[in-house]
Amino acid sequence: MKKRIWTKRGFNIVELMVVTFIMTMIIGGSFMVLSSGQSAWFLTDSSIQLEENLRQGMTRMTRELAETTSAQLTLTDNGGVGGSDILKFSIPVVCQNNVSVIDIGGNVAYWRAPLTWGCTSSTCMDADNDCNTIDYKFLEYRLNNSNQLVRHVLNNAGGLVREDVVARNMTNLQATLDAGQEILTLVLTAQATSVTNRVVTTSKTIDIRFRN
Repeated sequence: MKKRIWTKRGFNIVELMVVTFIMTMIIGGSFMVLSSGQSAWFLTDSSIQLEENLRQGMTRMTRELAETTSAQLTLTDNGGVGGSDILKFSIPVVCQNNVSVIDIGGNVAYWRAPLTWGCTSSTCMDADNDCNTIDYKFLEYRLNNSNQLVRHVLNNAGGLVREDVVARNMTNLQATLDAGQEILTLVLTAQATSVTNRVVTTSKTIDIRFRN
């Protein structure tokens, strides 16, 4: 009987090249998908953080600006960092216990500034609880050199009494009054660089109607 002899042989150079090419394509494709997904995740995370900063900044400014009037507002166009605007104004305050915000004529009795945001009592609206003296006169919103939106409390002479950081990664603040001086339009812009070095920029616009 004839014996069959089986011989074992390895891949030749061409087959090895084909296998190497296929594996390279598979690994490269997997890496691209993973890298793209990671980049998108970091980009989304940066966008969420910017949106939160914008929301907080707009909420703080809107709540206090809605209490003022155009007569109490000083808008410095392009007077801030990077050509941003500066807003300085006063709002109605309770400067003494048992003293009303509205006088007997139905008008605002005292235009001044609370020391802290969200303050509703005389204890944080006037240092000595005395309406005859002016401790905190103006509120000011502006950008600083660290790309932060800051809230300033100023005394009657315009000197800084207190500074609070309201939002970070802010690159521009623009404000425009309508023709009737009744509505203020704010545009706040934020920018950040993700860990994958992609620049994310977003902005928020809001219209604020002054109090009557």
